[in-house]
Amino acid sequence: DPDIPTYINARTFNVVAYATDAESGVDKNTYKISRVIKWLGMWSSWETIGTASSFVTTVPEDGLYAFKATVYDLGGNLGNSAITYCCVDTQPPAPPTISSPTHPDSNKPSMTNSAAFQWTASQDTSGIAGYSYVMDNSPATIPDEVIDFDSSCVKRTFYNLHNGTWSFHLREMDNAGNWSTPCHYQAIINREGDSASQW
Repeated sequence: DPDIPTYINARTFNVVAYATDAESGVDKNTYKISRVIKWLGMWSSWETIGTASSFVTTVPEDGLYAFKATVYDLGGNLGNSAITYCCVDTQPPAPPTISSPTHPDSNKPSMTNSAAFQWTASQDTSGIAGYSYVMDNSPATIPDEVIDFDSSCVKRTFYNLHNGTWSFHLREMDNAGNWSTPCHYQAIINREGDSASQW
């Protein structure tokens, strides 16, 4: 299914084809592996890239590829594999864009003790898989490379924050496993009283 490809974050990888034939057996010298790439919504023409059942191939650039294999049995009958789709994405996504309905001006203090953030994912070859975040009082914390929530989540609210300057740090991972650099959004809280931080 081209909508559910295998994701790879390298342009050089192994291609393996395997066939069986219970009657005459497989002629292992007749394997042919072909591929196409999708360009601007259109598939290119099939090209042969190998004549073995297993080999290393290098694709010229990132994008969506399709692979198929053919092989003859010892009776001279040609067999065709199903098409396998592969999305090659070697580049990290750009950081998401953050805004805040509670702190639209990140340099202006707010009297509320909550901070809400929302963000827009970047465009990426393989699509965004999820996000890692940290909320703390440091301006440049880097979230770890562990997904905290998937790509369907695009907002977060933190409650009962004490007075001070808070920072929301966010980075995203694409479906090929590439992580973006972090982005940061500041929320200044200045109100009477002070309560423990909870979220």
